[in-house]
Amino acid sequence: MLKYYNWDIVFQEIPGETTLALNITGCPFRCEGCHSPHLREDIGEPLTREALSSICDRYKGDFTCVAIMG
Repeated sequence: MLKYYNWDIVFQEIPGETTLALNITGCPFRCEGCHSPHLREDIGEPLTREALSSICDRYKGDFTCVAIMG
């Protein structure tokens, strides 16, 4: 199951969009120069349908797309 560490409303990830960005944890790739090495760990809360709906409802009307990052 995917886990998320945090989220934020961002403006530069997807040009022309106001993005709700969710940071997913447990990344196995270990890319050189990774901007979020703490997301390699198995931390955070399960990203269930209910959790995603709750976050989206909280910011309803404040974003135009969702990005899964990590």
